[in-house]
Amino acid sequence: MEDVNHLESSNATAFSNIDIVTQTDRDGKPLCSGMFTNQRSLYENIPDYRCEICRKMFSSEHDVFTHKEMHNRGKPLNCEICGKYFAKNRDLTTHKRIHTGEKPYHCEICGKSFSDHSSLLVHRRIHTGEKPYHCQICRVSFSDNSSLVRHRKIHTGEKQFHCEVCGKSFISNSDLNRHKRIHTGEKKLSL
Repeated sequence: MEDVNHLESSNATAFSNIDIVTQTDRDGKPLCSGMFTNQRSLYENIPDYRCEICRKMFSSEHDVFTHKEMHNRGKPLNCEICGKYFAKNRDLTTHKRIHTGEKPYHCEICGKSFSDHSSLLVHRRIHTGEKPYHCQICRVSFSDNSSLVRHRKIHTGEKQFHCEVCGKSFISNSDLNRHKRIHTGEKKLSL
């Protein structure tokens, strides 16, 4: 067991006793082992599971493999309404519910409805308080993996979404879209 007791933090948060050796991905593989002098070098040593074809990032090797089926299929399954394609018929069926508005999965606690079962499972965590996804750098926890992936970009400084009007960059497309309202007048610029 190794401790990373001397991480430099740009926001002056103390990072100590981070047990990296025992941290594993969903496949049980160690994320990394070693001593690091700053947050960035620690984060950069954690494997990233990325599709080489479209650069989409995943939390495990298995998820990348499953995703690649979409690229490797001879005949992708396309949505006849919007043209989006899918590797599995099940995913296409779930996607079509966006267009039909069908939400067959209901929360038994609050009654909220969802178009797919996984969204219902994530929603239930609001009621239970469960946050199974943990940042390996600062130990912040999240109820869903997409929030963790977004959060990790804070540590790396990655901002791949750029405003074409002013050039400002953002870590997510939703942040960029929220920002764009400043230029359209929907949102006032706060100083």
